[in-house]
Amino acid sequence: MTKSPALYRVILLVWAALFGLALLTTAGSLSREITQRPVAGVLALVTLLFIGYFWLNGIKDVLYTAWYYLVMRGRIRPVRRRELHRHPPRVVMVYCTRNDFNANSLAASMKQRYTNVHTVILDDSDKPEYLTMIDIFAATHDVQVVRRENHVGFKAGNLNNYLTGSSRTRV
Repeated sequence: MTKSPALYRVILLVWAALFGLALLTTAGSLSREITQRPVAGVLALVTLLFIGYFWLNGIKDVLYTAWYYLVMRGRIRPVRRRELHRHPPRVVMVYCTRNDFNANSLAASMKQRYTNVHTVILDDSDKPEYLTMIDIFAATHDVQVVRRENHVGFKAGNLNNYLTGSSRTRV
């Protein structure tokens, strides 16, 4: 589906029409106020501009909802429950660690009722006892372990390494 600026054009058109009408109805008293009492006139103009801004936000909210129900609702096909049971989407549970592996915590997290869950340990450990502990856990629980050679970027770097598939060492 391609994006279209039509909704924003409609929002601005409706707002401009309403705000223009408000300016027309108040123009006489506003100009009189500015010439007779300049401070009060400027404050009235600023107030009118604030009201126009809030009208723009309100119109946007109303038209977003109306646009969805009138235009977009027919284009978006909801996922049927039966389809989810037949082919449930794959979920990857990622456990990031660096010399602080907690086997009990990961084992408890792996107890899912969802059927299509795959667990991956992203291991940046450099201490031998943690490397061994993770390898034993992975072997007994059929879990994939991904280790990287450079430990750049902390946890975010570890996640990005896995998501991009760059320089992976799978165990």
